[in-house]
Amino acid sequence: MKRIGILTAGGDTPALNSTIHGAVVRANQLKVEIFGLIKGFNSLFNPRVPHVHLNPLYQEIPELDPTKGGTLIGSSRDFVDPNKKEELDLVATRLAKLAIEGLICVGGDGTLNGLQPLAERLPTVLAPKTIDNDLGLNYPSEPDEMVRVHHEDGRFTYKHTQSQAAFGLDQMVNYVTPGYATAVYVSASGVEQVRTTAESHRRIGIIEVMGRHSGTSRSAQLTGSQISSSSLSTPLISNVSSSVLSTSSTCRKSSLSYAAKASWMNRAVNSGRNRSLRIPPATLP
Repeated sequence: MKRIGILTAGGDTPALNSTIHGAVVRANQLKVEIFGLIKGFNSLFNPRVPHVHLNPLYQEIPELDPTKGGTLIGSSRDFVDPNKKEELDLVATRLAKLAIEGLICVGGDGTLNGLQPLAERLPTVLAPKTIDNDLGLNYPSEPDEMVRVHHEDGRFTYKHTQSQAAFGLDQMVNYVTPGYATAVYVSASGVEQVRTTAESHRRIGIIEVMGRHSGTSRSAQLTGSQISSSSLSTPLISNVSSSVLSTSSTCRKSSLSYAAKASWMNRAVNSGRNRSLRIPPATLP
C-alpha cells in the first residue's frame, strides 16, 4: 500500500489523537501516505471527501499532538448503511479517486458495525476506543456462545446465548480499550468528591454516569467497585426516587446513593437543582 486513510467516529475519548499519531509514525516508517478523513464517516458522503494529509514528505504535521484530548480530524455519528449497495459503491469510488488503498477506523462497537460493509470493498481495520469496554473478548470461550439464527427470507444473524462462564477482570482477553480507564477514573474521582459534600450536609447525592444501557454501564459498575460497597447503592428500577428513599435505611453509614442515567436528573440539572436531592429529615440519621 502507498496511501491509506484514517477516521475517528462516535463519541470522543482520550487517546484519539495519540492513536492517530501512532498510525502516522508507523506510516512514516513504512513510507506510506496517510490521509485523515474529516468528521468520520460523514466525509464519505461528501463528493469532495474532506481530508487532510497527515504526513507530507513522511513527516507528521505539527498540529497533531498526541497529548491533546479530542480528535484533530473531528468525528460524527453518521454510519454506512449496509443495505444501500449503490451508496457503498459510491463511497468506494470516492476513496479510489484519492488513491486510498486501505482504511483505519478509530471507534467503538457502532464504528465496528459501520465498517463491516466497507471491509468488503477495501482493506479496513478497527482501532478500538470506547468508554464502555464492550469490545473484544471478555473470556476465551465467548465466541462459542454465538449461535447462528436462520430466517425465512434466507438471511441469518448471530445471537449471543447466555454465558456459563464466571466473569472476572483477570480473565478478560481485551481488558481495557482507550478511553475506558479514564472514564472510570473520572467517575470514581467525581463520586469521591461529591461524597464528602453529601456527608457534610447529611444528604443523598445522585451521580449520573453515562453509558450504553441505563443502570448497567460498565464504567459505572467498575466505578462502584472502586468505592466502599457500604457507601454505594445502585437502584435499577424505573422509579428511581422511590428506590433511593427505600434504600435510605441501608445507607445510614453513608449519605451517597448512586444512580446511572436517571432521566429525571436531567430536569433537575436544567432547573438548577443538580447539587443535591433534598430528603425529608425523618429519613436521615
